[in-house]
Amino acid sequence: GMNSLIHLNLDNCGLRRVPAFVRELSSLENISLRQNEHLQIDAPLDDLIECCPRLSVVEMRKALNEGSWTPQSLAHLFAFEAKLQKKNPSAEVKF
Repeated sequence: GMNSLIHLNLDNCGLRRVPAFVRELSSLENISLRQNEHLQIDAPLDDLIECCPRLSVVEMRKALNEGSWTPQSLAHLFAFEAKLQKKNPSAEVKF
């Protein structure tokens, strides 16, 4: 029921992964997932590019005292960023 949602802020929610419902938000342009200490990206995020064609800003910053990204998470994030920027050159992923 949130098909026209443009900005979603899930900062500091104790998330471990990107919630599945985000893929249903076809109008989403900006998602913020900052300060989720245990957030890891254990699978590619490519489906977000297809499900959310307007997506242009993805924020996943962690505070200095929070857990670090795993090598696998970083690989998925770099690949996602490259694919998102190929579709929308001005898009950015902040992690």
